[in-house]
Amino acid sequence: MGFNGVVATEHPLASLAGLRVLMRKGNAIDATIASSFALTVLQPHLGGLGSDFFALVYLRDEDKLYGINAGGWVPSKLSLEILKSKGFSRMPKKGALTIVVPGLVAGLFELHERFGVSNFKDLLGDAIGYAEKGFPLSRGLSFAIRVLKEELGNDVGFRKIFIKSK
Repeated sequence: MGFNGVVATEHPLASLAGLRVLMRKGNAIDATIASSFALTVLQPHLGGLGSDFFALVYLRDEDKLYGINAGGWVPSKLSLEILKSKGFSRMPKKGALTIVVPGLVAGLFELHERFGVSNFKDLLGDAIGYAEKGFPLSRGLSFAIRVLKEELGNDVGFRKIFIKSK
């Protein structure tokens, strides 16, 4: 909480990123953007840069509700027949055939273009700082890493970032 508003997320450092924006005279949309980018670093297991994004924005002065749907789009050539030909009877849970075009970054950028007041680049500062300097590991991320360690252990990028070398 601050004098100019409240920011609530699942991670205190993401909430702090949004609150800092409010303290610099940004608006609620700017705080949302800063918090969202911070969460992609702080809680990548719940939604990262490859996630979708949806927003409802109510502007009291206009008495108007706006919506942004930046959900991922399935590749145009992917079809049920292709999945069946590869031996799948249902959509696979992981792998290249489950990929959608992520919408988070495009959605946050659109949100900023329509409603933000701060410089977009300034809203990324805390997320960049957390990514470069590190942050205290949350209980949820620690648990997700333990659960996924074996499954993702062969992924070089995952090992480099999340698994301590012996």
